Amino acid sequence: MIRDDSLRAPKRALLAAVAAFGLASCGTGPNVESKAWIDSLDAAGYVPGEMLDAVPAFRMDAFKVLDPLRVLVHVGAERLVVVSLRGDCANLGSAERLGYTTTGGALTTSDKLIMVAVQHQNACAIDWLRSTKRRPAHY
Repeated sequence: MIRDDSLRAPKRALLAAVAAFGLASCGTGPNVESKAWIDSLDAAGYVPGEMLDAVPAFRMDAFKVLDPLRVLVHVGAERLVVVSLRGDCANLGSAERLGYTTTGGALTTSDKLIMVAVQHQNACAIDWLRSTKRRPAHY
């Protein structure tokens, strides 16, 4: 039997393209660290902590925009949480206030942050939540 490798080449190219796309899409998960938001968090005196499923007894006292997708939210009692949003959230940088939906009094990835600006509101789906820790003094 004679082997025809001319039919295998397109299949190999397709498999290579699918594999490359799969590896690239893995880079969008919650463990991807954007230096910009980590630098903003560091400037505020904090470092990223653990990933969270929910923030119980949630209340929003204040917020600071870290980058177009992430906001640092003061949730009370010296607790700060990084909230990452899915996709570019229009008007995050110009938001005067933030609102939110809540699941049974806790903030979860099933909820949304609502950017409130002068002329409009924009609801943004939450991608992930992360605790913060005070940056060590010797840092």
